[in-house]
Amino acid sequence: MGKKKYCRICGYSRCRCQHNRCQQCWFTKCRCDQETCDSCGDNKCKCKKKCDKQKCKVKVKKKKEKKKPSKTVVSSKICGNILFRDEVTIQEIWQNQIRTKSIVDVSVFNSARSLGEIFVIVNRKGKNPVSFTVPPGNTNSVSVDQVESITVNRMGEGIIEGRFCLDAHFVIIDGKDKK
Repeated sequence: MGKKKYCRICGYSRCRCQHNRCQQCWFTKCRCDQETCDSCGDNKCKCKKKCDKQKCKVKVKKKKEKKKPSKTVVSSKICGNILFRDEVTIQEIWQNQIRTKSIVDVSVFNSARSLGEIFVIVNRKGKNPVSFTVPPGNTNSVSVDQVESITVNRMGEGIIEGRFCLDAHFVIIDGKDKK
């Protein structure tokens, strides 16, 4: 013989009154959205009928929390010399091999002893290139996003000397490189 079931509201074992009262606020036709099961008392029970908590076959799906990916910025400083003689007219000084968001600060110095200008082209992924000219005895700088490569070109005849410095900043998501 099974256990006698008692009405949670009136306490009678053979109650057929079918009390539909909220277990939280005790109002009939409650709109407090507590969704408490009349039988098992589980707040998240969605079976909408009297049940035994252990035998209830209605499964409640738990909402998964979305984790925000962690982001880390990695920076790299690269500097070098530029020297153009008679045969050399163009030189690639940097190429991006990392597939992630990036910003590069480009700074190019042209020596006062140079006989011509340095023309700098910063190629970008899916965007127009950024270019600038550096006259002898000057430095020009620019910050550019999504850089693919940087080339320096000689403008004029004779020896051209200079220096370049690049500060590259990469956003790494969850420790992995992403586009």
